Amino acid sequence: MPEMDGFELASLMKANEKTKDIPIICVSAFHTDEKDIAMGFEIGAMDYLNKPINSKLLQSKVALYVNLYKKTESIKRQLYTDDKIKIANKATAFKANDSLIQALIPEYKKLLIKYIVAVRLKKITPSDHVKVLAKQIADSQLKAKQIINLHVQVLEEITKPLFPSEANAFSLDARLVLLELMGTICDLRL
Repeated sequence: MPEMDGFELASLMKANEKTKDIPIICVSAFHTDEKDIAMGFEIGAMDYLNKPINSKLLQSKVALYVNLYKKTESIKRQLYTDDKIKIANKATAFKANDSLIQALIPEYKKLLIKYIVAVRLKKITPSDHVKVLAKQIADSQLKAKQIINLHVQVLEEITKPLFPSEANAFSLDARLVLLELMGTICDLRL
């Protein structure tokens, strides 16, 4: 390739969220020493082949890696579905004082989205908004399980239309909101 070599292309693919999980097989007539092969694996290649290529071997390896990729994606989807079912079951089990929780959902949803956007844009988190909501929750005497239930309900609503990988990333960031909220509630109750 005239403007970049295969190592650069593979590095770009592995750095991109949409292409990072695509299996890469490095094929080279030029980079054939152990150092180059090790570099190929370090950047994330699944295999490294030197030219001339045995076409049947290459076809077999491609078929194998495509099959592994499909199975991995299938397992990820199944785990995501299983997690959603578990979350739904837990949310159902923890439903108490539902009218109060329902009243807090819109406010909590706004907070969650503002907080995640601030975290992702590396801006200051909306702590004042957290304090206001924490005061409402502390005054209502909600228990920790009920607060977690509120968090789970809002999180499910927000992540429902997202792809599994996006939903997972959002859920991980949302934990920060829950931690700050719980810490603020503890401070208010002391």
